[in-house]
Amino acid sequence: MSATAIRRTLAASITAALLTLAAIASTAGASTADAGLAGLELAQVQQANCRVLLAGATSSGQRNRANSCIADQQVIIDRLTAASSSPSSSPSATATPSISPPPVVSPTPSMSPSPSNPPTPSPTVTQPSPSPSPTGPLTDCIALPSRCGFPDATNTGARGALTVVQGNVALRTAGEVYADKDVRGCIVVQAPGVVIRNVKVTCGGSYVIDYFPSSGTGVLSIEDTTVVCTNNRAVGIGEWQLVVRRVDVSGCENGFDLDRDALIEDSYCHNLTDEAVVGDAHTDCVQGIQTDDITIRHNTLIVPRIATSAIEGDCATCSGIVRVRWSVVGNLMDGGGYTLYCTIRSTETGSVVADNRFGSNQWTGTGGYATGCNDAGVTWLRNVRDATGALLAAA
Repeated sequence: MSATAIRRTLAASITAALLTLAAIASTAGASTADAGLAGLELAQVQQANCRVLLAGATSSGQRNRANSCIADQQVIIDRLTAASSSPSSSPSATATPSISPPPVVSPTPSMSPSPSNPPTPSPTVTQPSPSPSPTGPLTDCIALPSRCGFPDATNTGARGALTVVQGNVALRTAGEVYADKDVRGCIVVQAPGVVIRNVKVTCGGSYVIDYFPSSGTGVLSIEDTTVVCTNNRAVGIGEWQLVVRRVDVSGCENGFDLDRDALIEDSYCHNLTDEAVVGDAHTDCVQGIQTDDITIRHNTLIVPRIATSAIEGDCATCSGIVRVRWSVVGNLMDGGGYTLYCTIRSTETGSVVADNRFGSNQWTGTGGYATGCNDAGVTWLRNVRDATGALLAAA
């Protein structure tokens, strides 16, 4: 039997078992919704276990099996949540409505230029990957993120033997795969469809990896890469049409500078510039205009207490801008004045902030986990305090 057939058989078996659980619970007097919730929570726990396996994987085979397990659990979760009620913008201590974050571009989609509108992804999309249930039994994930299935130094960044490259690198060939290098300089990408994979980049310039596609179209994919800023006023990665996965970013003032059309997933941002030391810094893991189709999903984003934010979604130049499809889902975050800034000076449309875990290390106090996120255009769901698992209200 092929691996795909085995996966499908396993998914069908687990789905049948969960549906049987729902039937048993209903017979015992529980409502169908309660039974479905029990099955959903079981699938989410299994999903989190699969992520723990992925975090500890030491070979491509183990990673493939763990990713398959995660994907199969997502199929089950999607089926069990299909009949759930639509999410509202008001938080609830007891309800656990399902959400459907917007689809995100696949690692190498094509984009169509337009003189007046930003590029839009091609019809080929991938559904959001699962994230650990923030209402599960685990707490204090910030102390060791991988224990809870989140990214940290154990499951992100470059691995293995790398070829040293001295000096700056310019990638100008469309579709090029640049892999297994230790670059002692900065990288600028000037062609569409480039893939940077298993690369360590140590750079003292203003951007460690910057994307300037000559044609204005095409996606840059960065995978399993380590980004180190030796200039504490620099940006790690910028700034649009990006797909970033399993990347370790450190030493920068800003980990990511995003304008539009970007997916940041399964990545680790940490040890950024401390504003207590560099007083005129404006430190964020993620900042930028972030106008359209930004997805920040299942990352560990830790900034110093004296910093601006883990995610700064309210840029100073965004006044009057309408933000469309801005998703912050399943992340582990801490630090800053406010850990998460939604929008204050612009308007949200279809934004989702869900299933995130917030630390308590904000200089504005423990109430500083978020601001601007109770806007009518933001769906706030199941966000919790990392130390206790307690639900947090939109703020």
